[in-house]
Amino acid sequence: MIMKSLDLLMPYRSRVIGIVIGTIISILFLTLGAGPTFLIVLLMLSGFLVGKWIDRGIKLKTLLNFLFLKK
Repeated sequence: MIMKSLDLLMPYRSRVIGIVIGTIISILFLTLGAGPTFLIVLLMLSGFLVGKWIDRGIKLKTLLNFLFLKK
């Protein structure tokens, strides 16, 4: 029964993940406040980028050009 429900959600996987992340961030925002929540999200994002860079999924030069040299 559970596997059938999960199979039905697979086409909407990104939306479900987005809802879960949004719920977690909103709970953090309501319990901790804006500053600590922003810091947690910023640290999670930087950890993701470092991990992706270590896995060779990101080229540092391309990322820096995207972030700082917008045309």
